[in-house]
Amino acid sequence: MKGMEFLFVVAQISVVYVGFATLIVVVVQQFSGARAEIEVTRLHSMMLLSLLAVAFSLFPYLLFSLDLPARTVWRISSFVLGLLWLAFNLQRIFWIRSREHKDAVQFIRRGNRVNLYVTQPVCIVCLFGGALGLWGDLVGFVYLCAIFVLLLVGAYLFMGLVLSMSMRRTD
Repeated sequence: MKGMEFLFVVAQISVVYVGFATLIVVVVQQFSGARAEIEVTRLHSMMLLSLLAVAFSLFPYLLFSLDLPARTVWRISSFVLGLLWLAFNLQRIFWIRSREHKDAVQFIRRGNRVNLYVTQPVCIVCLFGGALGLWGDLVGFVYLCAIFVLLLVGAYLFMGLVLSMSMRRTD
């Protein structure tokens, strides 16, 4: 599979995650009542990350249509994705830290610590390195890897959402 085909596949998978998660939330809410705050947090984070994956899987096509050189396309894509992902990550960190609610603390404790404080920042730094041209001809590969990690983090949140909803007791 070539790099550009990979981006289309990631976009399709991300759309499926968002749709399926929304369907699960609606069905579970009808049978068991209100959602817990941690489920809302996971759903919100997963949807935003999936939408970022969709948008930035298609973004290089927009730039290629402007007849820009490949290296320039990947550098611009890396910079814009890195900037928006950084803004999302900082917003999540400040939101979680501002919560006094126990669900926000559980959100960090249940494995999201690695995603929030290690995996995502490493990808953001790599994207900015690509935007600065530090990776040379590998800037496109680094971008594809970052999109893949974005998809995996969304999948991780999706699985956490499904598990927390399936473990909820309906009395």
